[in-house]
Amino acid sequence: MSTLEVNSIQPLSSGNTITLGANGKTLDVPSGATLDLTGSTVSGLTTGKIGQVVQNSGNGGVSTTSTSFVEAPISVTITPTAATSKIYVSIAFMNKTATDQEFIATIYRDPSGSSAVNLGDGTDGFFSDQTRVANSKSLVYMQYLDSPNTTSLIEYKVYFKGEGQTVTANNDEADWAFIAMEVLA
Repeated sequence: MSTLEVNSIQPLSSGNTITLGANGKTLDVPSGATLDLTGSTVSGLTTGKIGQVVQNSGNGGVSTTSTSFVEAPISVTITPTAATSKIYVSIAFMNKTATDQEFIATIYRDPSGSSAVNLGDGTDGFFSDQTRVANSKSLVYMQYLDSPNTTSLIEYKVYFKGEGQTVTANNDEADWAFIAMEVLA
């Protein structure tokens, strides 16, 4: 391994491009080093861009009296193009609760497989709404930036529960929309 130490590298007077490395090779910037691009234009980088957007929408709800998370008929699937990609998921729908009843919702990744993951808190999920009014309805909104580390198809699904009285995910009066966006990293 050789080390080249210089203060400045300039292209030849006959050109305006400097090439570092070769096709198929990696240019390594060590941890702790700073790559200062202030005032520069950088092309060819895809990090942080949206690679794809998938939306699934519909209507129809489901009710439960369970105190454990149960599946709602609300899901979206996406297949990342790179294992390093992150997936931003966002869901909005209406809930309905009985008097003095808490509605709790969360998002699962791959809920039907052995690798099922509750992306929210195991007890409180991502969303909790406690009402004191009979047949109260409110908007449920959840979002999460996931790092699934895969290029296989992923399913995200909504799960919900209550405290023993009837709670409804997405009552029939409203539509739901579930969005998954691949963020290239």
